[in-house]
Amino acid sequence: MFNLFGLFKKKAKKNETVVPEGEIKKTEPAPEEVKEEKKEEQKPVEEKKETPEPEEKKEEKKEEKPEVKKEVKEKAPKAAKKTTGEDNRYTGKYEIYPEAEMFKFRLKASNGEILLVSIGYKTKDGALSGIETVKKNIPLGNSTIVTDKNGYSQFRFNSANNSRLVIAGEYYNSLASCKKALSSTEKFYATKKIVYLDSIPASEVREEIVQANNLDNLPNGKLELFIDKDGKWRGRLIASNGEILFVTNDYASKQGVLIGLRAIKEKTALGVFRLCKDKQGRFNYKLTTENGQIILVGETYTSRAAALSAIDSTRRFLPEASIVNTEEKETEEEKE
Repeated sequence: MFNLFGLFKKKAKKNETVVPEGEIKKTEPAPEEVKEEKKEEQKPVEEKKETPEPEEKKEEKKEEKPEVKKEVKEKAPKAAKKTTGEDNRYTGKYEIYPEAEMFKFRLKASNGEILLVSIGYKTKDGALSGIETVKKNIPLGNSTIVTDKNGYSQFRFNSANNSRLVIAGEYYNSLASCKKALSSTEKFYATKKIVYLDSIPASEVREEIVQANNLDNLPNGKLELFIDKDGKWRGRLIASNGEILFVTNDYASKQGVLIGLRAIKEKTALGVFRLCKDKQGRFNYKLTTENGQIILVGETYTSRAAALSAIDSTRRFLPEASIVNTEEKETEEEKE
C-alpha cells in the first residue's frame, strides 16, 4: 500500500510538471510569432526600397527634354519680324544728306551696303517725309524688277495704283543679285535710325545737274506706244538709227502714257537734266518735277560722255517724233 501511495504521488508530481511545461511551451511560440511578424513587416519595406522609383524619375526627365525642344521650335515663327525691319539683326539706318542742290536719303544695311537712294527734296523735312512714304509703300509689295538692254537689273517700288515711282534700288549685274538686294531692302526698310549728314565724300556723290546744249531738232525719231508683259502701257523714244533712248514708266491706260509723254516733252525743252551714277560706275539721266518726283529715267551707259550724248539725242528727236501705236498695228495684222 505504501508503495502504491508513493507511486501515486510521483505520478501526481509528474502530472503537475506537465502542466507548467505545456504552458511554457504555449507562451514560447508567442515571441517567435512576433518575430516572424516583424520580419514579415520588414519585407514589404525592403520591397518598397527595391521598387524602381529612380527609374521613374529618369523617365520623367527624358519626357521633359522633348517638351523643351518643342517650345524652341514654336518660337521659330518670330523670324517673320525680319520683313518689318524691327529685328535686332536688321538694324540698318537712313542717312539724310545734301546733293545736287537738294536733300536726299539713302538706306544702308547693317554691313554698310547702300540699298536705296532717294530722289531729291527741297528741304530736310521733305526728305524725312520721303522716308515715311517709303515705309508706307514697301509693305504693299508693289515692286517690280526692270532689266535694261545691257542686262543690268534694278528693283523699283511703285505707289498703290502704279501711278508713280516711289523709289528705286541700285543696279545689279545679275537678276539674282537684284532679287537678293530686294529681299534685304524688305528687311531693313522699317529701321527707326535716322542720321543727318552735313556732306558726303566726293567718291560717294551720285548725282549732278546738267544743262543740255541747244541743238536743232531731228524729224526722224518715233515714239512707240506698247503694252508690256504685265499688261501696262509704256512709251519709248527710238532714234533714227534704231537706238532706244528711253522707256517711260508704266501706266494703266493709253491716255495715261500720252499724258506722261507730254510732261516729259515739257521738261526736256527746259534742258535741265540730272546725271546719275550707280554703284556699278555706270551713268544715266533723269527728269524730275519741281518737287523732285521722277518722271523719266533714261537708258544706262558705261561712261559719262555716252550718257551726255544720249541727253543731246533725246532733246533732238523727242520734239518732232511721230507716235506709233504698236499694239494697234499688231491687232490690224491679226485681222488681215
